[in-house]
Amino acid sequence: VETRGTDKLVRTTLSAPKGDAVPIGYRLRQSGGKWKIVDVYYKNAISQLATRRADFASVFAKGGAKALIAHLDDLAAKGGR
Repeated sequence: VETRGTDKLVRTTLSAPKGDAVPIGYRLRQSGGKWKIVDVYYKNAISQLATRRADFASVFAKGGAKALIAHLDDLAAKGGR
């Protein structure tokens, strides 16, 4: 566990029965007396929060709130993929 300001960064590895292990990092922040995950880093480098923010901003810029809602509904229907 690394301390980053008031946040904590936990590094771990996801392994599958077949395939390579994937390094993952979790950024946690204390809120209401509990630690909550606020970001996930794929291969300890790619912020999923920044990736989603960029995706959502693009959709919102092109079509506004209705387009963003439709996009989120589509993601939910696909299981977030």
